[in-house]
Amino acid sequence: MQKVTVIRKIRSELHYLQAHIGELLTLLKDAQLQPCSAVYELPRLTEENIAEHMPTIFPNALFNEQALQRFLHHALDFTLKGDHPGVMARRLPGCLCLSTPHEQELRERVAHVNQLKSEFDAFIQHYAGKNPDQRFELVSQAVPLLIRKAVSRNLLLAPQDAFSLSYSWSHSTSRSAVQPRQYWHEKLDRTLQSKLSDVNASNWEKLIEQEKKALENANDSEYFRTVRPLRITPIVNLKYNRAQNGKFNKTTMIAHSPVIVLNDRPKLSPLKPYTGKRIKDAKVAPVIARLHLYRA
Repeated sequence: MQKVTVIRKIRSELHYLQAHIGELLTLLKDAQLQPCSAVYELPRLTEENIAEHMPTIFPNALFNEQALQRFLHHALDFTLKGDHPGVMARRLPGCLCLSTPHEQELRERVAHVNQLKSEFDAFIQHYAGKNPDQRFELVSQAVPLLIRKAVSRNLLLAPQDAFSLSYSWSHSTSRSAVQPRQYWHEKLDRTLQSKLSDVNASNWEKLIEQEKKALENANDSEYFRTVRPLRITPIVNLKYNRAQNGKFNKTTMIAHSPVIVLNDRPKLSPLKPYTGKRIKDAKVAPVIARLHLYRA
């Protein structure tokens, strides 16, 4: 598919998706908001926070009508603003409890919006380039300052018969596949080539050479992998379908957006501040700190 065609398709599909989200939000505004609703604003982040071990996070709680209005903005907030890094799309954990006679229609509309989101992201993955840099450049040409991660993440809808909702904080890591030394040498070579036109190309070349030497000197292993710490993430824990014998179902979701609860009044626990340490200190130093590369 030609580049200009892909750009037009991205623009048209995004407009189509936004229209469907807008229709869903109109229906949600017509529902009756229950007084247990709350969302939690998290601190604003910058590029400097990407690798930062945030020692404390203090959410700012908004309740009821303020919570609803904040969600209505969040659901269509796909644009990069200021120095907020696009790789860290804004999060708004919380819960909106709504009473409505149109529950089935709302559930179907949420499912349809989430399907459109998946199709939008799949189109970009398939047609916008073979690697993340190519995709980023093409999407930026189609819709400047678009945060693709914010567009593609699902709206969160609680299962029926939800009776408990609580939060926790996750400090997980992203681990790559284990690869031999030669793979990482080639990766460093590709990284160097991609920066040759940069104004700091000479400094970049020195850094890559240092990293290559570090990889060669790690001769007690032939295999390596990246273990990259992810930023602290709020998690929502849902319990539903409680039976008379006390058994129930449960699910856990990343709380990037408020959970929509329809015609249920679950017991809600507030999102407490995060005051713990993000990750334990690594017992072994990385071979290449920039890549979070460790011996496998």
